[in-house]
Amino acid sequence: MKKMKIYFIVTFLSLTGISLHAQNSWVRKTDFGGVKRNDAVGVATSSKGYIGTGGNLYTYYTDFWEYNPLTGNWSKKADFPGNPRKSAVGFSVGDRVYIGTGIGEGLYEFFNDFWEYNPSSNTWSSIPSLPDTARWGAFSFSIGNKGYVGTGLYSDYGQGHVFNSFWEYNTDTYIWTKKADFAGGPTYDAVGFAIGNKGYVYSPNGTLWQYDPNSNVWLQKANMDASDRLDAVSFTIGNIGFVCTGFYSGQYFTDVNKYDPNTDTWTNDSQENFGGGTRDGAVGFAIGDYGYIGTGYTNGTPYYFKDFWRYNGSQPSLVVSPQNQNVSSFTGSTSFAVTANNTWAATSDASWCTVTPSGSNNGTIVANYSANTSTSIRTANIQVKFPGFSQPIQNVTVTQEKINNSIENTVMDNFQIYPNPTTGSFKIVFELFNKLFNKKPIELTVHDFNGQAIFKKQLTGEKEYEIDLSNAPQGCYAIILRFDSEVLVRKVLIVH
Repeated sequence: MKKMKIYFIVTFLSLTGISLHAQNSWVRKTDFGGVKRNDAVGVATSSKGYIGTGGNLYTYYTDFWEYNPLTGNWSKKADFPGNPRKSAVGFSVGDRVYIGTGIGEGLYEFFNDFWEYNPSSNTWSSIPSLPDTARWGAFSFSIGNKGYVGTGLYSDYGQGHVFNSFWEYNTDTYIWTKKADFAGGPTYDAVGFAIGNKGYVYSPNGTLWQYDPNSNVWLQKANMDASDRLDAVSFTIGNIGFVCTGFYSGQYFTDVNKYDPNTDTWTNDSQENFGGGTRDGAVGFAIGDYGYIGTGYTNGTPYYFKDFWRYNGSQPSLVVSPQNQNVSSFTGSTSFAVTANNTWAATSDASWCTVTPSGSNNGTIVANYSANTSTSIRTANIQVKFPGFSQPIQNVTVTQEKINNSIENTVMDNFQIYPNPTTGSFKIVFELFNKLFNKKPIELTVHDFNGQAIFKKQLTGEKEYEIDLSNAPQGCYAIILRFDSEVLVRKVLIVH
């Protein structure tokens, strides 16, 4: 029995789903190299996309095609060696592509076989079959060197058997391992995608589930804020998961739904609707910073598709300003303004300068720096990027002044601290203070061993000042006097 859906033939102009807004978010690329079809497999490695299998009303296919995003061209590759089929699943690990399961042209012809494609040699190899009931309409995703396959449907003499089983395939050992059943229950035509080291599955009832391979645990996340659907497509760009197009109860969709795991929220902007029109059974994948959708079916002319589109909406935009912040030699903080349309991460290459590690969209990076007690200027390089994206990357710097000892050498015998060591109360005496500084104010700061300021005072030209740090813990402290651009540094030891 072939895969069946109930299609309502309606010929509204709106079925094209094309608008000026959609055209701005999607760019049509070279049509898929094979014939029109739906329920094919679409998989991408880091640099190439692949579409194969699938079919139309009465013909199922085994042809297999490679898409080069740099040239925009399709190349026919070695045919898929398994039987012709629809509604198979595929995933990639490294530069290899894996395809299996599905429904065939024969009566009650369902599959659990799996195959590996090697692009470098353009060859297919048989790998162990899924050790479970044959099925179609399963979901898949990959994390690291593992591929994951779950749920699906087996139809037998009018009886439908829907599964919630979930399996992991280790591409290094060629071993399938049964994992925790999909927590969303038995289903089919769900879609899976991976973000970082977690897997995500959108179920046709609108729920979203997260899988952690380390703990083998499923967690329910935020429901997608859009219509329920079967036969959608999914892909990941950076750290955002996408669920697009699909079909439910005679309605076909063009919406683009984006999931951010950092905030556990979905967003949907009608201006980004898929530019190719309503459809289900399409394929979707991402290469680098771009998503792609192609092929599929709709209930109006031309019914089956071979068009292929690139998603340009919400391309990463990141600006960090200013390029550099010049700061004093004292402990303190400074900030940078971030203008972004995605979740960003910031890192500093200097241990003395720590930064806000991450944020989402527009925000601020705060850089906290310790006191510079050396006689050299130092610079911290801060890199800001979108996790998972190769571009854009913004680099900014914090440049910190050095301690200037020129006055210290001049007035070594005229700037005194006593008693030193002290129990906490001590005096600072300037024998030549008036002559040297002409009664201009000096900022006095006391820093602890960690470089944190614990005491501040403005000195206004007196010869002697008494400081009381009796409540400070025992230890060594830096006495720093700042006069215009000059700095004097002494040490005092507090002993209780």
